[in-house]
Amino acid sequence: MATRIATANYFQRNVAQLQTRQANLDRAQLELSTGKKIINPSDDPTGANTVIRLKKEIQVSDRYLASQDSARRYNSVSETQLDSMTNTLYRSQELLTQAINGAYDSAALQALGNEIGARVSEFMGQVNATNSAGDYIFSGYQTTSPAYEIDQFGFAQYQGDEGIRDLLIAPNTYVDANATGNAFVDNLTSDYGYFTPSSDKLSTGTVTNPSAFRSPAFPETTYQIQFNATGDGYDIIDLGLDPANQVLDSVTGYLPGDEITVQGITFQTNGSNPPVAGETIDLSPQRDSELSNFEVNFTAAGEYEIVDLDRNKVVAGPVPFVMGDTIEWGGRKFPSDPAAALPAVGTSFTFGEPTKNTQWVMSQASNSMTINGSRFVATANDEALNSVDLNTPPGDLLPPDHPLYTPGTSGSMVIPANTGTGILSGGIVLYPEDNVIGDFRISFIDTIGDGVADSVRMDEIDPVTKRIKPQPEGQSFDTEFTPGEAIVVAGIEYEVTGTPAVGDTFEVARPENSRRVEVLGMLLHELDQGLVTTGNTRSEIGSRLNIVDNMEQAQLNFQSITISTLATLEEVDIYEAVNNLETSKVALQAAQQSFVKIQNLSLFNYL
Repeated sequence: MATRIATANYFQRNVAQLQTRQANLDRAQLELSTGKKIINPSDDPTGANTVIRLKKEIQVSDRYLASQDSARRYNSVSETQLDSMTNTLYRSQELLTQAINGAYDSAALQALGNEIGARVSEFMGQVNATNSAGDYIFSGYQTTSPAYEIDQFGFAQYQGDEGIRDLLIAPNTYVDANATGNAFVDNLTSDYGYFTPSSDKLSTGTVTNPSAFRSPAFPETTYQIQFNATGDGYDIIDLGLDPANQVLDSVTGYLPGDEITVQGITFQTNGSNPPVAGETIDLSPQRDSELSNFEVNFTAAGEYEIVDLDRNKVVAGPVPFVMGDTIEWGGRKFPSDPAAALPAVGTSFTFGEPTKNTQWVMSQASNSMTINGSRFVATANDEALNSVDLNTPPGDLLPPDHPLYTPGTSGSMVIPANTGTGILSGGIVLYPEDNVIGDFRISFIDTIGDGVADSVRMDEIDPVTKRIKPQPEGQSFDTEFTPGEAIVVAGIEYEVTGTPAVGDTFEVARPENSRRVEVLGMLLHELDQGLVTTGNTRSEIGSRLNIVDNMEQAQLNFQSITISTLATLEEVDIYEAVNNLETSKVALQAAQQSFVKIQNLSLFNYL
C-alpha cells in the first residue's frame, strides 16, 4: 500500500520540530542564566521537595547564628565590666594592705581613704553599666532600672530581680545572656555578715570592732535598742537573756545622727529622722542569705534540729542542749543564758549564712582610714558599768584586792560609778618591750588600809563580757601610785589629774591602730571573697562564650554541608549547561536551515 505525505502535514511536523528546538534552547539559556537545574517543582518533584526542606534548614540555622551573635554580644559586654571590676577590687586590696601598716599617719591614711572612696564610685559605675541600647546589664529583667542604688546611709541596695534571659542558640541548647548583680555583689562570705534594724531610722549594721562582737542569744537572737523618755539616751537589750541579764549597756548623751554600737556592731542614725523618745528598734542578724539559709527548731525539751531551708533537709539533730550552750552552724554562733528558761517545744528561729555586699566592704574600708591612734585611751567609769558574762565559768569583774570584789557570777554584774575626780590622760607607750596589746581595766587600790589609793592594778579584760581574763590567757600589771605623779604600767604612761578614790576604775581601750589592723584584716578577707565571686561569674560567662563559639562552628559546618548538598541537587554543571546551550543552538540552526531548503519542494514541480 502506498504512503501519501501531504504538504500540510510536512509543514506541521517541521514547525513542531523548530518549536521543540527553540524550547530546548530557551531551557538551556534559562539554566545557564539562573545556574539552577530545578526551576519549577515539576522539573524534579522529589528533588524540589528536598531543596525546599534544605533551604528551610538553612534559614533556621541563620536564626541560630543571629541568636549566637546576640548571646556573644550580651555576654561580652558583661565580661568586660566584670574585668574592670576585678581590676578595681585588686587595687582596693592593695590599698587596704598598705593601710594595715601601723606607721602611717593620719594624712597618709586619709589619702588612702580618698582613693578607696574613688574606687567605690568606680565600682558602682561598673555594676550599673548599660549596653549600647541603654539597658542596665546586671538588673535581671529590670533593665530600665540601675542594678544598685545608694540608700540614705550610703549602703548600696539591689534594685533588680533574679531574672535570667536565655537564648536558643542551637537545637535544644540555651545559653544565659546576662548575670544578676546580686549573684556576685551581695554574696561575699563573711565571718560576721550584717545586722538588720526593724526601722529605717537606722542603717544596716556592720561589725566595726571584731574583738567586741557577739551574736545575740537564742532563741530570740535579737538585740533591742530602747530609747528613754527624753530621747537623749538608750538601753541596749539582748532579748534572748534572762530578764535580769538583758541590759548590756546604757548610753546617755545621745544626739540625732550619732552612731550606735552594739557588741561591736555599728549602726548609723538619721539626723533628720531620728528615733524618738520611747521608741524601740530590734536588731537581728541577716535572716536571708545568698549562700544558704537555716532554721533551728526546738523539737523537744532540751533538743533541737537544724534545717537547711534551701534544700528542705534536716542537716543536724536532734542535738541535746542545756541553757548555757552555744548553737553554732552556718557561720553563726548563738550563745544562751544559763539562767534563762528552756525554749518551748515548737520554738524556732531562722538565720542566713553571713554575707556582705562588695560596696559595703569597700565603703567601710574607706571610712576605716579614720581609725588612727597609738595611745591606750583610759575612760573613767563615771556611770555604772554593766557586764553580762554567759561563759562557764564566768570571769571576775574586779581584781581580788579591789574593795568591792565579789567572785564572778554568770549573767549580769555591775561596777559602780567612780566616786573620785581622777582623770587619766596620755596613754603613750614608753616601753614597748613591756607592753601588751589588749583591752584593760585600771583599778585604784588601797594596799595599806589608810583610805587613800596607793597602788594601781591593770587587768586585761574580755571586750565582749568586760570581765577580767583569767591568767595565763590574760595579763595583769601592778604599779605604785603617788598622788600628783604620773603612773607607768605595762609600759604605758598616764598623767593623773584630780584625785582618784579607792576603788575607782577606768576602761582602757587598745590603740585605734590595733583596731584598724583588725578591721582591715576582716575587710581584706571579705574583699578576697569579692574577687572570688566576681571571678566565678567571669568564668561562667567565659563558659557561655565557649559554648557559643562551639555552637557557631557547628552551625557553620552544618550550613557548609547543607549548601553543598543543595548545590548538588539544584545547581547546574556550568560546563554541561554551556554544552547544552551550544548543542541546542546548533540543533535549532540545523532545523531552520533544513526547513528553508525543503520548504520549496513540492510534488507539483515534478508532474
